[in-house]
Amino acid sequence: MRSKIGMVVLVVWILVLSSEISAQERWVYNYRGPGIWSNGAYSVVMGADGNVYAAGFSFGTGLDDDFTVVSLTSWGGERWVYRHNGPGNGDDGARSVVMGADSNLYAAGYSRGIGTYSDFTVVSITSWGGERWVYRYNGPANASDMAYSILMGTDGNLYAAGTSDGSGTDKDFTLVSLDTGGVERWVYRYDGPDGDYDVAYSIVMGTDGNLYAAGLSSGSGTSWDFTVVSVTPSGGERWVYRNSGPGGNQDRAYSIVAGANGDLYAAGHIQTNGTFWDLSVISLDSLGTERWVYQYDGPGNGSDVAYSIVVGTDGNLYAAGGSAGSGTNADFIVASLDSSGTGRWVYRYNGPGNRDDEAKSIALGSDGNLYAAGYSYGSGTVRDFTVVSLTPSGDERWVHNYDGTASENDEANSVVMGTDGNIYAAGKTDGIIGNWGFTVISLNPDVGVVEAELRPSQSPKLKLSVSPVPAMSGMKIYYSLPKPYEVRLSVYDVSGKLVKELANAKEESGSKVLFWEGKNDTGERVASGTYFIQLKAGNSYASAKIIVL
Repeated sequence: MRSKIGMVVLVVWILVLSSEISAQERWVYNYRGPGIWSNGAYSVVMGADGNVYAAGFSFGTGLDDDFTVVSLTSWGGERWVYRHNGPGNGDDGARSVVMGADSNLYAAGYSRGIGTYSDFTVVSITSWGGERWVYRYNGPANASDMAYSILMGTDGNLYAAGTSDGSGTDKDFTLVSLDTGGVERWVYRYDGPDGDYDVAYSIVMGTDGNLYAAGLSSGSGTSWDFTVVSVTPSGGERWVYRNSGPGGNQDRAYSIVAGANGDLYAAGHIQTNGTFWDLSVISLDSLGTERWVYQYDGPGNGSDVAYSIVVGTDGNLYAAGGSAGSGTNADFIVASLDSSGTGRWVYRYNGPGNRDDEAKSIALGSDGNLYAAGYSYGSGTVRDFTVVSLTPSGDERWVHNYDGTASENDEANSVVMGTDGNIYAAGKTDGIIGNWGFTVISLNPDVGVVEAELRPSQSPKLKLSVSPVPAMSGMKIYYSLPKPYEVRLSVYDVSGKLVKELANAKEESGSKVLFWEGKNDTGERVASGTYFIQLKAGNSYASAKIIVL
């Protein structure tokens, strides 16, 4: 027998209190260096000391960027800023930072030398911001060298991955190992069959103590190949794995992780015939034997790519990147597959601006949820700094978009969950057009009811109401828009899980009305309890609380 569901509706007006179904922004930190131009962060970690460390670049007093590491407290207070201007007084920057077991920081990137162009650079800093040492590697060609990734191994040594110009070999796939005193242990160089462009973007130490690096390498007649190289802790080559897709052009791995069982998972893209790039994850065993290849072609049959991958505690894989949509340009995407390479689900997010959106980084939280960071186009705001949280089953928990004061190009490049359970994302935001800030944003990942006082300036003319009160079997939802907006009207439960999406489209200004029957997306009646209706119009929002009896 079908029972009637009574609904008592309590509307909470936006100018007083709002019940947000989203992450709560804890703080936003922006650093702009002594110069007048760009700054940005590429990597962020929380140290064992509970402080936050972000690495990137910052425009100096001259005409070039400096290699920059910033330390913040978990509450967003600046502790110190470290800047390194290489001896060549040119562009310098950090791409990756880790805190070692010795509580010192190690950042890897590039720095201009004297007569050596850009050098592969690792800098060590104390947790108080004091420089311990600077290591520079100038390749045989005396040209462009760069590190993209760094880790401290379980053996206490440092391993950095990148690229270095060889003598007559163009760029070589390059790994460098140092001890914690900055003394070079060894340099490994790999020049692919074509003697052309080879790069390592990511490095991981496996459960067996060996090193595994992923990137690209030019093949003979195959252009770039998706490449994974394994070396021993002493720098000896174990094996090289190459995959050239059927499209025969521009295949690349951006990220690699090792599973608890010792198997490897590398993510990037492979070009196929007719679909351009496909988002790709390849699994290898520790001996370099291919286990499986997973490929995903989005609805737009265009460019699909994964930039970051993690292994969940459930043994499943989660890869984040961008994917061509159907009429939506590129979408912010997270794809999940099991350890045997079978797809589980694909989450796609098309920002309000209906333009290119991408995820650059993904992290697994200690709460078991996923956090992906990148950018999405807003409505009239160009790119916004974006963090999305998902459950392990692919349900959207919340989307947080941050628009810098210039409403120009903002983006997140790295995200982590700290040991304090909060989210920290690093990237860049525009304060003045062309003058990006080195940006770190912290979010409280909790979802559900976050009672927060709102600024009246946020949306003084956005209206939301519900009738009748109480409602017995359904309700009319009234809202008005002061101007055209990309509108999303959704119903959530108290855990933040999406129950029903009522509207998701661009709408003209004026008064609107929708009817909700008290059913979820599968057409089932919702259970008794508290629910929330959230109206998002551009970057403004209003919410109403519903009690279902």
